[in-house]
Order: sequence, then C-alpha cells, then structure tokens
Amino acid sequence: MLCGSAPIAALSERAVSVEFDPSFSVDLGQAKWLQFTYELPGTREELFPPGLHPTTPVVVTLQLWRVAGGELGDFGLAQLRLSCRAGMRIRAFLVQSVIDGEHAARVLSRHYGYIPTPGTVVIHRRSDRIEGLVDVGRQNVLHAALLKPEVLEVSGLQHIGNMNLAISRGAPQLLQIEPSITTLGLQRGAQQLIAFDGEFWRLPGRTLRHSVIGASADVKLALPPVRYVQDPALSAMAGTKKLDSN
Repeated sequence: MLCGSAPIAALSERAVSVEFDPSFSVDLGQAKWLQFTYELPGTREELFPPGLHPTTPVVVTLQLWRVAGGELGDFGLAQLRLSCRAGMRIRAFLVQSVIDGEHAARVLSRHYGYIPTPGTVVIHRRSDRIEGLVDVGRQNVLHAALLKPEVLEVSGLQHIGNMNLAISRGAPQLLQIEPSITTLGLQRGAQQLIAFDGEFWRLPGRTLRHSVIGASADVKLALPPVRYVQDPALSAMAGTKKLDSN
C-alpha cells in the first residue's frame, strides 16, 4: 500500500496547537453544505505524511459549510481535503481551511485542529445553480458552482471523516474528526470551477480538471469529542491511540 512521503516537520509548520478535552463536544446547528470533488493528477505521496495512504486516484474535496443556530453562532467554513486511508478506513486529510467567524475559528482550531485562516465563505442558492465563494483578504481563492441541481434521496450522501494534523504537547498528531451529520435534503449536479487559487489551497502547480460530482445538502451538524489520534510517522495500526475519557 502506497504511503505518504511528506516531511512531518514541514507539514507541522501549518498545524495548530490543540487542547484535548474528553468532555468537550459542540452542537453546530443546521447548515447549508456544498461540496465539489475532483480527481487530482500527478504524483501524490508528497502530499501526505507517512502514516496515511493516498488513494488511487486522490480525490480533492472542496467542502463549504454555512452554519446557523448552534452553540458557536453563525459562521462559515471551507476546507480542502485529500482522500486517503488510515489503515483500511477511508479518510480525508485536511490541507487548508478558512473559517468565517472569530469564535468558531477559536473553538474549531483549539479542539479539532482546523486551520483558522480568516476569510468569508458564501453559499448562494438559485433555481438553476448553487454557487460557493471563498475570499481571503481581498482575494477570491475559490468560486465554483453546482449546475442544474437535481434532488436525491438523503441516503445517497456518504460523509467521510477528517484526519487533521495538529500539535499536542509539542508533538504532531493526526486527529480523527468524525462529525455527527444528519442529512435533511440532498441535491447533486455538474460542477463548474470558475476560480481556484492552488497556491492558497496548498496545491501549487496543480490543476483540477477531472471533475467527479458536486453535491449540496441541508444538514444538522455536531462535533463529538476527539477520541483517537495517530502518530503521523506511523501506520494506523502501530500509531493510533485512544484518548483517556476519564
């Protein structure tokens, strides 16, 4: 099985410091959820730490949330993830994220290892298209659209958990992030990628040409406590440990 080859020290430069609290969970409320997926051409081992196994092909997911009514208030999140395996389990390795909301950014970075890049995350729903836009500073880093969305059964959406690289007590750890997601409504359609800043999303020189499928959903979101972490230098079998819940 193919293993990642990225130096952990280099990956850790972008990782946030986390505090593990076995009693901490957060109800995020209801959200507009939008996702675009593309196959990533080219070599892939250098994008992952040695403890993760890139899939063949690697699938890029650009996922946007616009959340309201939960314990963190109204906020937006956009994240770029790369498909992989941790052991035999399908996961998605977090590469970059933007959080639109200061309080949410503090909580999601401190407890779950999301990268708190400040910016704006917008989802526009129209009758013939659903658009997602992400701006950082005065720069548009993502503009994509779901075209002619069609309604699907909610069972058609599979949610894949994250592996977020973070620093705990001075050591890098991969956090298994398993949001509790209830899908209330689902649409899918063709994708249109209007603007994508590969440098910002940490895929310099890469193009997203091989479209897979886009999806939009209404969901309920919650984040339970982090239960498992993995040493990024080791396989899931050798490097995963359960956090003390006492």
